[in-house]
Amino acid sequence: METHHGRTSAVVSASMSQFDDAVSITVAIVIVVTVAFVQEYRSEQSLQELTKLVPPSCHCKLRLESNPDTFLARELVPGDVVLLNVGDRIPADIRLFEANDLTIDESSFTGETEPSKKTIDSVIRPNGAHSIK
Repeated sequence: METHHGRTSAVVSASMSQFDDAVSITVAIVIVVTVAFVQEYRSEQSLQELTKLVPPSCHCKLRLESNPDTFLARELVPGDVVLLNVGDRIPADIRLFEANDLTIDESSFTGETEPSKKTIDSVIRPNGAHSIK
């Protein structure tokens, strides 16, 4: 929002032949945008490094009768039953067989801002493969 007002101020100054002010405002805008970009980039890099330090884990049952335990996500194998709670990260490609009003934030993959609703219904793709809605 501030850069919009800054651009407007720069245009008004230039149209009034106050080129020194227009250049100063434009330089200030470039500095602010550059600093914001650098800070955002550094925070993303820091977050990625922290994620590497703390590997993702999940609540999992090794057998349907067993009690849930916490495992590193990299130790999951096909057939493990993963229990999801509010705020959990999904540790792997999984197939849902029970869900109650489940929505997933897929914004890091799809760019969508709204969480997508998931159901246990199968979807048959044109190539004959099954997937989950």
